[in-house]
Parts: sequence; C-alpha cells; structure tokens
Amino acid sequence: MPPATPSDHRGPAGEVTTRTGTSDGIVVVLTGEVDAGLQPQMDAALDAVVRSGGAGGLVVDAEELTYIDSVGVSFLLRLREHTGGGRLTVLGTPPRVRTLLDLIGVTSRFDLHDRI
Repeated sequence: MPPATPSDHRGPAGEVTTRTGTSDGIVVVLTGEVDAGLQPQMDAALDAVVRSGGAGGLVVDAEELTYIDSVGVSFLLRLREHTGGGRLTVLGTPPRVRTLLDLIGVTSRFDLHDRI
C-alpha cells in the first residue's frame, strides 16, 4: 500500500457556490477542499457578491469544508472587504480551519460559529 498523502486526509474535491434570496442575503458555500484549483469558482462567487452590492448581508457556510489553503483564506479576506468593514460571519467553521485561521492571525477578522 502506498504511503498516505496530505490529500488522503482532507476529503472530497472542493466547490465554491453562492445562494441568493435567503434571509441572510447572499450565502457563499464552501465544501470539500478549497484551494488554488478552485480559483475560477472563487472569482465567480466574489463577482456575485460584488454584483449584489452586499444587499441583505453576506454569510459563509463552511459546514462541509474539509481543507482550505492560503488562496482560500485570501478569498475569505476578500469577501470580508464586501461586508462594509464589518466581520465576515462564517457558519459551521470546522476545528481544523479555525486552527489555521488562529495560526496565521486572522481569526479576529471573522465571526466564526461552530454550527449553522
């Protein structure tokens, strides 16, 4: 049996999608592994947020997120810029993701919740 790779421990391939028309305004949904390979999906989600003008709010659903790299964290920080200077609400933040945000010193920029 070949040795395990980091990808073996993360989870399924990722996806970045948006939902509109919710009581939270626009919801950006992160699932699986969110990394540089999803840059086109991140750009499309950011475009949807910009087009909405922040009307009704902005929330990130990270309940199904299994892994995030520096490109994904940068995406979260860019989303935060569209909250009018407030903290970005991230719902369902997995412990592994919370630890990463703590390690790089950006936790205070987000309103993190363990559950949706």
